[in-house]
Amino acid sequence: MDVQNIEKRILESARAEAETITRQAEEKARDLLESARASNEERAREAVEGARQALQQQHDQQVTSAKAADKLQLLARRAGILDEVFEKAVERFIGDRGGEYRKWLSARTDSVAGESGTVVPAEPDRPLIEELLSTRDTGPTLAEKSLPLRGGFMLEGDRFDLDLSLDTQLVERKTELLPELAKKAFTDAD
Repeated sequence: MDVQNIEKRILESARAEAETITRQAEEKARDLLESARASNEERAREAVEGARQALQQQHDQQVTSAKAADKLQLLARRAGILDEVFEKAVERFIGDRGGEYRKWLSARTDSVAGESGTVVPAEPDRPLIEELLSTRDTGPTLAEKSLPLRGGFMLEGDRFDLDLSLDTQLVERKTELLPELAKKAFTDAD
């Protein structure tokens, strides 16, 4: 064999080897490119899904906050109505300090008849309490001072003080009603 044939065969062999290496490199590059493209598409899908979930969560939080604010306003309005109802009921109950109010106050003075101490009346009830206490031979005495209450009295006793004021009774009734009011306010608007 001559040199030219040897050179030709070496070149053909090198060319074939180069083509094989090039083809393998191109296939590997295509595979890497396809893998990178798939990976980028997956990351993009995950990013879009993450953004969608974040926006949905933000939207849900805003809706929940708006509902809570509406319910708090409703509760405040209902509490205001409750205050108005209580005010009207108290004014009607107190009236001219006779009738049912007189019975209520008489029951309170009866409840302390066996106690010792001093009855400190609400200023508007002083005459009525003085009259009710004067019918008893024993029990607390009437204090010289009065309290700025709507009605009722405080008993300042030797062992303890007792609050029998109308104001405290009203606060207790409101406190009992507020949970029910809140329950209705937070379940009606759903």
